[in-house]
Amino acid sequence: MITNSKKVKPILNQLIKAGVTNLTGPREGDVVEAELIRKMPREVYFDIDGFGTGVIYGQELVNAKNIIKNLKLGDHLPAKIANLDNGEGYIELSFSEAEKQQVWQQIKELQESGEIVKAKVMGANSGGLNLNLLNLKAFLPISQLSNDHQPKNIEGEREKIIEELKKMIGEEVSVKIIDVNPRSSKLIVSERETASANIKELLSNYQIGQEVEGIVSGIADFGVFVKLVDNPDI
Repeated sequence: MITNSKKVKPILNQLIKAGVTNLTGPREGDVVEAELIRKMPREVYFDIDGFGTGVIYGQELVNAKNIIKNLKLGDHLPAKIANLDNGEGYIELSFSEAEKQQVWQQIKELQESGEIVKAKVMGANSGGLNLNLLNLKAFLPISQLSNDHQPKNIEGEREKIIEELKKMIGEEVSVKIIDVNPRSSKLIVSERETASANIKELLSNYQIGQEVEGIVSGIADFGVFVKLVDNPDI
């Protein structure tokens, strides 16, 4: 058992001193499983799958205090490698970054599956809506809003567009993820895409050239919105 921090000797350093150089193991940016081996007031130590000793301290320890206080010796949790050698021979870890990376992976999987998810509207600007999606910032462009949420009768006036969009703050919207880039924290979603499949099915009941009765429901600088009398969902 470890009795003080000076006795926590990373396995990686021991192997290097022994002349072992053909090592394969975790790299910076990887998310690994960390096992708690010792708690101290200013740093906490973890075993990294038998490869070395990880440590968190400073601001990262402050950020993870609620996680750490509930951990017991031998508990495991995911951690991101921030630095393979923090200058004292330990692998510097980050729990907050590991959580973010796992969420981004989940986002990618949702994009690939085309699954519809709920997101909360947090703000608005002339370009669209800012959303909270799995605690990540997402953007819903005006062009990707559903017909029901498109600003109407404003003819491109910026201030009126923003005022209309602000009415949605606090609401939840159903969206599909259409563009993801974790490196730049880019997350673009579409509300329009969630309705496209249903609309295609409804439109299959009509023929090209068929005359139908419609009601103008709104006018924008890019076109006119029309609802069909016999099927207002289109």
